[in-house]
Amino acid sequence: MGPDLSHVTAFTEHVGSGQSRPRSFYALDPPGEHYYLFRPTRAAFETVAGMIAGEGLKRRLGGYALRGCAVAPVFARLVPFVSTRTLDVGDGFDCDIAVLSNRTRLVDLGEQVVYTIPSGGPERVVDEVYARERLPPTITVPTLHDYDLDYPYLAEAFVTGTHPRSPVEGWPFLLDALDQLTDLYRNDPEPVAVSGILDDAKTTLDERGLLAEPPFDRAFDLLMRLHLPEYLYRAWVHRDLHTRNVLVEDERVCILDWESAGQDLVVRDLFRPFTIAYYDTRDPRPFVELCTCEGTGGEIVDDYIDVVGEYAMAGPGRYSGLPVLYLLSTLADKERTEFWESKRELLSEVIDRIQ
Repeated sequence: MGPDLSHVTAFTEHVGSGQSRPRSFYALDPPGEHYYLFRPTRAAFETVAGMIAGEGLKRRLGGYALRGCAVAPVFARLVPFVSTRTLDVGDGFDCDIAVLSNRTRLVDLGEQVVYTIPSGGPERVVDEVYARERLPPTITVPTLHDYDLDYPYLAEAFVTGTHPRSPVEGWPFLLDALDQLTDLYRNDPEPVAVSGILDDAKTTLDERGLLAEPPFDRAFDLLMRLHLPEYLYRAWVHRDLHTRNVLVEDERVCILDWESAGQDLVVRDLFRPFTIAYYDTRDPRPFVELCTCEGTGGEIVDDYIDVVGEYAMAGPGRYSGLPVLYLLSTLADKERTEFWESKRELLSEVIDRIQ
């Protein structure tokens, strides 16, 4: 059946003629929080294929399958999780692709414009607008064409390009994004004692009845044997940086999706891409290497120290406990979800491999 799409119809009528008519779409409903609608055109198939592509096997296969079906859309029904669906769309509004998650994006490929509207409450769209308004011009983002905080919605340029396949393979592009973000990090950073972060995480996990459960029962003991800085810095950060929120076009790195931006530890923007990559692949090695500083992990840590280190921590250096501290603090802050369970599993893998 799929999610309720009445808000899409209402918005397209609002910005269109006020009337709507039914249009045919393919629907892709893979595991996870995203749901895709796309018109039976080659451009729409190829664009969605690029959206879902990534490091995990399922993402790669899904991308290949949709690109193959772009030539003959009739075979799309043979692709797992693909069906057909009719949606009423306002006259005068062209919608080639709709992506639904915690908010909804509607893409007009002809005009190269993407409209972002709420999937539920308006907060995320409003937060995106406020975040975009405060960004320095040195950070590359899609051109903001228009917005309305009363409806609310925002319209911005639909940037074509490619997403890095993984944080390791695409590290030069992620590092470029992090370099851009230093113009946020350097404004009014707040030092936060690492001992306080540890105490808060331990208290919260204890209150939730998790402190004695694996892997938390071993994590704090391990951290006592690993190197940590005395202070980390909290500043305005992206908070949802990962490979699918980085778009590369002719070597230009564009940073997408700012609705989660806010005050947080600067190191969050380094570690989040790797936790999301683990969720996709269940391969702990890239994250483990951030702790051990072996192989590519050591190169990544050194690059990060050179570019971002002074804005992220007091006395920048190779601190083997930082990735573990990040996992512990975020697991303490968040309630159980599928992604939470993935991070818990990653923490267990890290402890087993570096103990």
